[in-house]
Amino acid sequence: MRIGIRNATFLCTALALAFFMSSVRAHASAPATAQLSSSAAGARHVALTLAFRTELRCGGLMGTRKVVVALPVRSRVPEAIPASAVTVAGKAVSNVGVSGHAVTLTLAPPRGMMCDSVRVGSARIIVAGAAGIGNPKSPGAYSVKVTHGSETFAAPLAIR
Repeated sequence: MRIGIRNATFLCTALALAFFMSSVRAHASAPATAQLSSSAAGARHVALTLAFRTELRCGGLMGTRKVVVALPVRSRVPEAIPASAVTVAGKAVSNVGVSGHAVTLTLAPPRGMMCDSVRVGSARIIVAGAAGIGNPKSPGAYSVKVTHGSETFAAPLAIR
């Protein structure tokens, strides 16, 4: 079978792109990490920092502007969380919705000059103590889940 140079170039480019995308997705499926300002059972007004590896455009999350953080069922979650208490990738969110233990973050739309640098990196969500989140009353192993688009990341959480 004979392949022309144009077809061979196209095939090589397609294979390289497929390899790159599979390696990006392999990194993106890594587990998330969660850090608390206090791991004491029943602690209130706890700050939470979540980190997960995913594709970033100029340091920010790509795609959908919604991020859902599912906190442990036994944790204390207020009926409302001020947007000023949460940042994603170092930027303030425009809205925070609370439904049970699911906290939906709406990312602010990009402003100014747009950049087009895409790479795999660590995205960070910081929920300040002012949000009013509290740890479960019982010590144990828990999990926090972060969903952004079609990706879900789980972070283990140890309460003492």
